[in-house]
Amino acid sequence: MDNSVVEFSADRASGPNPAVLGFASERTSVTQRPVLVAIDLSEDSHEAVLWACDYARQASAPLHIVHCLHDPAEAPGRYAHDRADPLERMADTAQRLLSHFVDGLRQAYPGHETLAVASARLVAGLPVRAILDEAAALDAGLIVLGSRGKNGLKRALFGSVAQQVTQLSTVPVTLVKAQQ
Repeated sequence: MDNSVVEFSADRASGPNPAVLGFASERTSVTQRPVLVAIDLSEDSHEAVLWACDYARQASAPLHIVHCLHDPAEAPGRYAHDRADPLERMADTAQRLLSHFVDGLRQAYPGHETLAVASARLVAGLPVRAILDEAAALDAGLIVLGSRGKNGLKRALFGSVAQQVTQLSTVPVTLVKAQQ
């Protein structure tokens, strides 16, 4: 089955603005199946979580937020500058940053019931495989990802996480792009 891929601009005032990037051979209902939003702690992730919260609320579906701890071979990678203690384990740093990210959203949007009860989980592994495995374990009806919309040699050679998840996913994937 081909998946529907829709990219949304995150304009909170007027609501989502869809731009269809792909197509679906059939429509599927994801009502009440969990919504998985995978984040990298960026501004795009912030908007993706808010969009996923709105969608999950409308679909009466539970929301699960997941952050992937990258391959330890890249250690300390993106977490190096956020390590308060040089001896802190990379997983502890990533968990602290994930908690801080989610707590910040909950404080910024205190009346958002879906966000208040959403689960947040750190998973280890390569992001594409970890996201797909988590979606399968949850029997997710939708995967939501932030998208930077960047091009370049690295993306051309290896593809973005969003692109790879979209190609390999067996459930619909929505990409949310933050306003610039």
